[in-house]
This record gives sequence, structure tokens and C-alpha cells, in this order.
Amino acid sequence: MAKRMTSTEKWEDPWFRKLKPKEKLLWIYITDRCNHAGIWQVDRELAEFCIGESLDWEDIESLFKDRIVKFNGDSKWFINKFIDFQYGVLDDRNRVHNSVINILKKEGLYKGLISPIQGHKDKDKDKDKDKDKEKVKDKDKKEEVVFHSLQVWIKENLPSVSKMKQQLTYEECDRLLNDFDGELVKDVLEAMENYNGISGKYKSVNRTVRNWIKIRLEKGSNGRKYGVLDHNMEAIKRARQE
Repeated sequence: MAKRMTSTEKWEDPWFRKLKPKEKLLWIYITDRCNHAGIWQVDRELAEFCIGESLDWEDIESLFKDRIVKFNGDSKWFINKFIDFQYGVLDDRNRVHNSVINILKKEGLYKGLISPIQGHKDKDKDKDKDKDKEKVKDKDKKEEVVFHSLQVWIKENLPSVSKMKQQLTYEECDRLLNDFDGELVKDVLEAMENYNGISGKYKSVNRTVRNWIKIRLEKGSNGRKYGVLDHNMEAIKRARQE
């Protein structure tokens, strides 16, 4: 029998509290019936049978839209916060974690996912022009997992950074995690949070993260222990002069 953690605090969560009883029951059903990587194989008929209620699935998808990502032609739902809540930091040396990693890789949802903001999926360099529209849509939805996870992580863990005037856009998140390893970005974001008055002194999260990373590199911390992509010193100097 599979066992997993559940949060008793969900009953105080305004989002969960406002759901109708049958919607609450469906959410609990999905979090129980998803696999150990947080992926639910959508079966609307079985879900309604198990909870004993008929559901308006358009309303359900609207209510759950910020907490799930639909993919594989909408036949599967990925629960955004599942990995972080159940496991925290994934370690491929752990047998259970490694199984989760393999599932995420198979579904195209994994790229060094050891914390919520490291789930960035690299854009395929070798894109086939013959890919159908459905596959392109699936890829976009998978990258939404990363952007949403980063935004949620900032909001829940970095209150001062979340008050900065210009928060990360989807495009900025995409470029940032293409240029730098997620762990380095996470480290810098946490340093920003500990900087007194960060929200009053800096406006843009994206620009501040990039500038702080460049300063670290220029001071001699080459960042390679984080897996940061190659940045030569001339490029850094030019960027600081602009």
C-alpha cells in the first residue's frame, strides 16, 4: 500500500477553503492517485465514480489551473508542488528519488530537477521542422512547470524579493536558466533576500540576479561548481560598462 505525506494546513489555505466539497474531494483524490512523481493519468469517469459526484470538468480545470500542468494531449496532469512537498531536494543516489527522476525524464519534465527552480527544460537545439503542433504545445506546457515553480518558490520563500517592482517574466526565466545553472540562481536569489532593503534599492529581479552573478564571477568565484555556463571576462566587463 502506497503512503505519502499530506498537509494538514490545506484546510486553512484560502484556495482550498473556497472549493466546494466535491472539488475538495477531487483534489484529495488526485493527490492520492497520482504516481510518486506527481503525475495523474486523467480518468474522469473513474474519478467521478470514486468520489460519488458528477463534475463540471471545465470548471475544475479552471480552478486547478495554477496547481497543475496538463500535457500529453491533456491525458496527464502534473501537480506543480508535488515534488518539492514530498521529497524536497531530489538526489539521484536515493533509489526512490532516482525512480522519480526517471519518470520525469521519460515525460520530458526533468532537467537537473534537484530544487523547484532547477526544473528548467532546455530548448531542443535540434528541432525538427516536421513536429506537429500538439508536440509543440506539450513542450510549452512543460516549460510552464518551471516558470510557475520558480514564481511560487520566490513568493513562498523570499518575501523581500517578491516585493521588487519588476518580477521575472516567462522569457526572463527561460533565458536566465539557459545561461546559468539553477542552483547558482537559487543561491543568488537567497543572497538578495538577505540584503537589507532589497526591494527599495533594486527594481528588477532579472537584472539584479544577472548583475550579482557577474560580480561574483568577476571577483574570482568562477561559478563552475554550480555548473554555470561559460562566460568570459571580456563579456562580463562589457556588460558592466553598459
